[in-house]
Amino acid sequence: MCASSVSRGWLISCIAMFALSITSVTAGTIVDLTGQTNLRGAWLIEQPDAVEIDIRLMIEAGEYDNTGPEGLAHYLEHLVFLSADRVHGDFGDRTANAWTSRNWTLYWNNGPAASIEPMFKNAARVFSPVELDSSFAQSEVDIVEREFDLRITESPAFQLYTRMYQTMYAGHPFARSVIGSRASIRELTPATTIEFHRQWYRASNAYLLISGPLKARDIEPLIRKHFNDIPDGKVPAHQWNLQTRVPDSVDVEMTHLA
Repeated sequence: MCASSVSRGWLISCIAMFALSITSVTAGTIVDLTGQTNLRGAWLIEQPDAVEIDIRLMIEAGEYDNTGPEGLAHYLEHLVFLSADRVHGDFGDRTANAWTSRNWTLYWNNGPAASIEPMFKNAARVFSPVELDSSFAQSEVDIVEREFDLRITESPAFQLYTRMYQTMYAGHPFARSVIGSRASIRELTPATTIEFHRQWYRASNAYLLISGPLKARDIEPLIRKHFNDIPDGKVPAHQWNLQTRVPDSVDVEMTHLA
């Protein structure tokens, strides 16, 4: 896991290895493009044999950083993705998705070289205020709850995993569930979730990773155009840096989470 306290060189290696592990191409030259942006980090993996371009924007914030009802960071991911991808819909020939973990949120685009600008636009819009009708944003809570039903209710392994963390790290952010519980999901509101976006979605808390059949000199103008004026500001301290102690022994009674 890549923590904020690691050195920048290690972080570059960690992010690059992550990108290579989820693409079909396993060789490339890493070029540091951070100086072309106001992001905390930006890199290109030049992969001349790749077929398509992959653009991943990583925000160093997730459920560990949430102090409200569990599942807020994941719900925000839904709202940001819908706002960036559907409301502003400059699609091109591309695919897109997003995911949330305990300390990262990632948005990605994939497509041919001809769609690189729509993909850059989409990634940059992640930082823009969420533009969704309030009733539609609230209705997305139902979508998250259905996702909970799919992933948790019928999954004993996921339930065991959740209870294990709750028991081992009681009172610490490590105990939080990314997707939350049915009760916590129902407590989520667009207003409090969008406030989390305002606090954490900053240039100084974000990393951009591009890979594909590209040369740095060819995309530097686009990088400067879309990522040189991202909203910035100081982000809160990460709560998961708090000290924690795993108990010597635990006594767990399992019950169904539904």
